[in-house]
Amino acid sequence: MTYSDQEFTAIMDAYGDMVLRICFVRLGRMADAQDAFQDVFLLLYTAKNKPRESYLKPWLIRTACNRCTSLLRKRRECAPLSGNELLPEGDVQNGAVREAVLSLPDTVRTAVYLYYFEELSTAQIASILQTSESNVRVRLHRGREALREQLKEEWQNESV
Repeated sequence: MTYSDQEFTAIMDAYGDMVLRICFVRLGRMADAQDAFQDVFLLLYTAKNKPRESYLKPWLIRTACNRCTSLLRKRRECAPLSGNELLPEGDVQNGAVREAVLSLPDTVRTAVYLYYFEELSTAQIASILQTSESNVRVRLHRGREALREQLKEEWQNESV
């Protein structure tokens, strides 16, 4: 059973931005994120068994994470690209926060993003990342500590 064009468009409208943001957070480059985004929705469109409506969002998040992991593995096999990674434009503070989040280790970065930006619970994140809730809480704690250290100077400069 496949999706009608109308159903598929509605799903992309509802979840497309979220999937693209997750891919960008995981990959750090918008071009790679767009490739992963396209792959995720192609997999959904061609899936023989479409996920239940209640499981669609977790399915999309898990599939996006898996696709990004595959792309990161391929990236390690290739020579690294030269040049700075592009970040979406924004004010200086948001740019600093984005850079700090992108500099976190992959597992920590994903947990932080899903918790704070997608507002998922630790139980939902644990299910998506296929780990325990306590592991998610540890990753969030490590992420907060790393962000606190990285952004300490930025916050001090702002208060002066």
